[in-house]
Amino acid sequence: MRVWELFRQAMIGATRARLRSTLTAAGIAIGCGALVTMVAFALGLQQQIELPFKKLGLLNEIRVSVSRGESPNSAVDESQAAESRRLNEEALEGFRRLPGVKYAYPDLRMTSVGVEYEGRKESVLALAAPREAGFSEEMRSLLVRGEFFSLDDSPQIILSEELVRLLGFRDPTDAIGRTVVVSAAGLSAQKDAGKFEFESKQVEVRVIGVFGTTGFGPFAADRRGGAALIPVDLMQHLPGLVESQLEMMRNSGDASAAGYRQVVVRAESPADVQRIAEAIEEQGFRVRTMVSRLQDARTAFLFLKSLLTLVGSVAMVIAGLGIANTLLMTVLERYEEIGLYKAIGATDGDVRFLFLSEAAVLGLVGGLMGLAPAGGVCWGVQWGLTAYLANQGVDREVDAFFFPWWLLGGGLAFSLAVSGVSGLYPASRAARVEPIEALRRG
Repeated sequence: MRVWELFRQAMIGATRARLRSTLTAAGIAIGCGALVTMVAFALGLQQQIELPFKKLGLLNEIRVSVSRGESPNSAVDESQAAESRRLNEEALEGFRRLPGVKYAYPDLRMTSVGVEYEGRKESVLALAAPREAGFSEEMRSLLVRGEFFSLDDSPQIILSEELVRLLGFRDPTDAIGRTVVVSAAGLSAQKDAGKFEFESKQVEVRVIGVFGTTGFGPFAADRRGGAALIPVDLMQHLPGLVESQLEMMRNSGDASAAGYRQVVVRAESPADVQRIAEAIEEQGFRVRTMVSRLQDARTAFLFLKSLLTLVGSVAMVIAGLGIANTLLMTVLERYEEIGLYKAIGATDGDVRFLFLSEAAVLGLVGGLMGLAPAGGVCWGVQWGLTAYLANQGVDREVDAFFFPWWLLGGGLAFSLAVSGVSGLYPASRAARVEPIEALRRG
């Protein structure tokens, strides 16, 4: 018999006992829906944990600092080690030349930088940002108005939404293009080794952008006084950035060549982070990556996904037993029909294929039926969770479920696999039917 004819007969057989077939397919639908929903919930939780890091590009970030805890055997060795591990411009240039590095810059921040506009002055957190960061989608996504720094040496600044409000602007658009005064005071290193001098400085800068607060990291929405982004080249000339100089002066007595306490290396993609980090470690520096910090969390989510998959698989196994029971009853009911098929030339393989096809039809229909209810249940839970969070004062949408294409396809494929395995014994039993005995019984 032809394959397509056998499959057509399988379709007819699957719909012959409609109530029984419907209940069997419903069991598969419940099992598939439960499996997909549970895994989607675990994936949604992982997405919510990692989303802030991805939004700020922190998964691409490598923080480099000078290694601690070494014990050189001599004063000469200590001096040479300090020189080789110094985080200065030469080290930064070496990092930038590594394959896969997008840019590298010193991690500079000051907590008491003044920003003044028309008599209103606020003390803000100032963060240094490289001008090349404007090519990064993560940094551009933070902007609610304006643009990122230009690549020339123009004195520019990007204000937070909170700082825009505190300085008296009507809205972020009103702040774009205005000139504000940035002031800072503190110790600055002199050219003479070990010499520092107190200095105050004011710089007129142009507001070119406004960034939104995220409630995460240095851009947290509840930061009092707001925050501002300043280009690295401008930040380096502000007084007060002397912590690393003081420490290096204590170690080597040379403040003019002190270097930085920490630098940030941004990789092109998270896949390059581990390789770049290892290359920097080989140079004697200490590295920290957000990817490595998230490994424990990802391991925990892997365990959670495995556990939920196991629980969902139990429902699928129970549904598979229902398919086996349905097909066994079908074999008994169609005993004479099976004998007739074999009497007119059907082989054992044809009969086996016929019943496996019926099992596959039930699995396919049940799997497709399960995906729609799974989406409906998840939508209802999502709506309830959003309403509850809004009632608690959390004005933020939380995606508790995540449905990648592979999860939907995998759930459907698993339904087919369970159905196929469940149909093996009934199909083999049907294939062993003797035509003469079956016809005599009829």
